[in-house]
Amino acid sequence: MGLEGLIAKNKDSKYIQGVRSKDWLKIKHIKTQDCVIIGYNSGEGNRQNYFGSLLLAAKNPEGKFQFIGHTGSGFNLNSLELIYNQIKKLKIEKCPIDFVPYTNRDTIWIKPQIVVEIKFNSWTRDKIMKSPIFERIRDDKLPKECSLEKESLTDNVLKIKKNIKGFH
Repeated sequence: MGLEGLIAKNKDSKYIQGVRSKDWLKIKHIKTQDCVIIGYNSGEGNRQNYFGSLLLAAKNPEGKFQFIGHTGSGFNLNSLELIYNQIKKLKIEKCPIDFVPYTNRDTIWIKPQIVVEIKFNSWTRDKIMKSPIFERIRDDKLPKECSLEKESLTDNVLKIKKNIKGFH
């Protein structure tokens, strides 16, 4: 139905207005997208030795990399250091894609070689991820495999899988 999520409740619980309870849960519909890093902003404060945020792209239906947002959330000290040590070696002079509508600060561009998985809430009309959060590095995936993912309704996925030999 395209909703933000769903509400689950303990079947024996009662609703009490204005009171939060462990008997009622809000379960958000989270999306994920594999992205290639195309640049980064310098870090400030406790991130001054790393990066502030990563600029991200994925292949559009025409097969060209398209800017889809940036993320500065979801990193711990290990992931900051690991990613920064990789991206600082990949610096290039100009943006590796045709168009970037905005950046937060001055950007250091890199060769699009590192793939990361990002979770987010939804897409804007311009195909920019809303509330993107770093999940993990995808060493098992090549940049050319980072295409804009299309959502499929659960019923459609189940119909397709029923037609696959060996799927139950």
